[in-house]
Amino acid sequence: MHRRHIGNRLALLFIAMTMSGCSLFGSSQQLQTVSGQLTTDTATTLPASATVEVRLIEVGNAHATLATTELPSPGRFPIDYQLRYASDIHQTDHQYMLDATIRVNGQVRYLNEHPVSLPTNDQSGQVRDIPMVPVNHSGA
Repeated sequence: MHRRHIGNRLALLFIAMTMSGCSLFGSSQQLQTVSGQLTTDTATTLPASATVEVRLIEVGNAHATLATTELPSPGRFPIDYQLRYASDIHQTDHQYMLDATIRVNGQVRYLNEHPVSLPTNDQSGQVRDIPMVPVNHSGA
């Protein structure tokens, strides 16, 4: 009797977990992913205080930032990144760009000279490398 009671509780627990999982996943947004590497001409190692920020920008009047990811202490170039964004913000009749900045102690040290286009073919798992250039601080 005791074993049957435990079995019933486990079955109810499994059903409850499954149902709550379904409702959680059913109401969540679909995510797309773009990933790649931040590259530079030299194999530079960044200090531990460096932070990478990669942004998905909708090109237009407002240049709205739609998604951002930050990577603390990225280490050495090339630097892997992965950016997730809601698929419903990616419309085929709009233009999208990836933009990246590397800061050390809050000061911009690297940026990408030209934003990298992101095609609107609704494919998750796109790979886009972002070439980075050092920022010259000698005039500051």
